[in-house]
Amino acid sequence: CNPAEAEDLFRQELEKGNKVICLAMSSKLSGTYNCAKLCAGLYPDNEIVVIDTLLNLPGLVFTLNEYKIFSLVHMAPP
Repeated sequence: CNPAEAEDLFRQELEKGNKVICLAMSSKLSGTYNCAKLCAGLYPDNEIVVIDTLLNLPGLVFTLNEYKIFSLVHMAPP
């Protein structure tokens, strides 16, 4: 995790009025979670949620792909 890039991404989304959910790779395998938490702390009045998924990268990618498929099937407009 590059702190400057993470802070920039958070700022861009917040400026658009979006809330941010950051799904980070396991804190036991990477510094991404701690980096994201640090950057989220720069915006204490905004809604930024950083989640330690406890997954490695392939597990995280698989989970996100499954969510995408689930949401396309179950949350599609009638």
